[in-house]
Amino acid sequence: MNVPEWQPIETAPKDWSGVLLYESCADRNNDVGEGYFASTDYDGDGEWHWENNDIAHPTHWMHLPPAPVQL
Repeated sequence: MNVPEWQPIETAPKDWSGVLLYESCADRNNDVGEGYFASTDYDGDGEWHWENNDIAHPTHWMHLPPAPVQL
């Protein structure tokens, strides 16, 4: 079985694709969830967002798993 591995955030797609993000947080539990890179934000540089549009500061990412097969 091929197990996905976390990749450095610098290698993540920056085209609004949904990916799985990992954010290490010293003051609370680490966060893992779906997010995306918004490349047309106000300052022109873009930034990472969680699925709910909150700003994210991830260190790693991986592709989302495929959806389950409907039986």
